Amino acid sequence: QEFSVAADPTATVAQELRDAQRILDSVKPAGVTPLTEHIRSIEQTVRLFQPELRASGKKVAIVIATDGLPTNEAGDESPQVQDEFVQALKLMEDLPVWVVVRLCTNDDAVADFYNALDSLLELSLEVLDDQAGEAEEVVRYNKWLNYALPLHRCREVGCQHRLLDLLDERALTITEIKEFCKILWGAAIVNPWPDPAVEWHEFIKVLTQQMEQDQAQQQGRQHWDPVRHKPAPWINIKVLSQIYGPPSALRRLSCVFGLPKPSQQQQQHHH
Repeated sequence: QEFSVAADPTATVAQELRDAQRILDSVKPAGVTPLTEHIRSIEQTVRLFQPELRASGKKVAIVIATDGLPTNEAGDESPQVQDEFVQALKLMEDLPVWVVVRLCTNDDAVADFYNALDSLLELSLEVLDDQAGEAEEVVRYNKWLNYALPLHRCREVGCQHRLLDLLDERALTITEIKEFCKILWGAAIVNPWPDPAVEWHEFIKVLTQQMEQDQAQQQGRQHWDPVRHKPAPWINIKVLSQIYGPPSALRRLSCVFGLPKPSQQQQQHHH
């Protein structure tokens, strides 16, 4: 099934959305997983538009939602069939594409196969679990963040930003915190904020004011936190300050540069 939204200037977006919802409701995933055939078809289509895409600096987001290993039409998922799938993806290595694999299964063999693709391909590729699974990975490194559904949806539909990619790989740096706030509130709002690496307390003050403003606009409603299982703000200010604020900053510098750890007296003086 194929459909498009906002591509035909003679059609209304509302009607196209209704058609898309009807098609999605009528199609249920079942049977074999002949992904290779579809990847080859997509590669040919993208290649036709490659000059236009490069001229405009755009990429095509290719989202593969799957619950199984690649198969052929007969359901064979042998190593040969899997290699054909990898080779089909390799055809897109020179194209302006961003591939997201959205896993719809808890099968470890399936997850291992797709997670290994990154090392086999010279391709921008991200493999995503469901929101709960991704949230557990994110808070392992960035405990201050509420990995709420809007963030996960952005990653699922192929919104490419290096900080979204890094969330489940490492802790963001203190300067990246401000950059990440631009994802949440936009550059126009966040650009004038103080530099947290230089003016931490001033940065926290502005961040707190922004979240209080959000609360007022949303009449107290908050996004559901999938890790803590309750509504919560985007950022836990207390946890953020414990990790990045002084004297934590002094401890981090001592780790990075091999300096002596700040004494209790130094920490009290910093306060």
